[in-house]
Amino acid sequence: MLRDRYGNIILAGSKLSQGFGGATVEEARACLYGLRNAHAHGCRNIIIESDCLQLIQMLKSKSIYDSLVGLFIQDIISFVANFDFFSWSFVKREGNQVAHDLAHRHPLCLDGQPWVSDLPEDVISKASNDMYHYIANNLI
Repeated sequence: MLRDRYGNIILAGSKLSQGFGGATVEEARACLYGLRNAHAHGCRNIIIESDCLQLIQMLKSKSIYDSLVGLFIQDIISFVANFDFFSWSFVKREGNQVAHDLAHRHPLCLDGQPWVSDLPEDVISKASNDMYHYIANNLI
């Protein structure tokens, strides 16, 4: 999911992938998918948020292991060079419900067609809840 600086959703999506490589691998796969879509939609300044602490730690330390997740980390680190600004941020699951829901939703298209407008109502509702948790956790 991609939001603007005010928290408004710019686009959201999901993509069906073959197999399951574990939580960290799938989170890394989703991160790369999101980065590619953000870049394709003209975003140049981004903050990447994830509820997978292990992934965020690996990205911050640029730890590239000889494993499947290491390949995704390498691709992500290479791809962020396309942005003017980027940073990594860990977000608790309570502030990341839309992404969690999208990860479990079957996309209409195997290639992962993101929504640019006309988001499903349940996505909008969860996005509002995410913003509530984000604001509550950052103002305290």
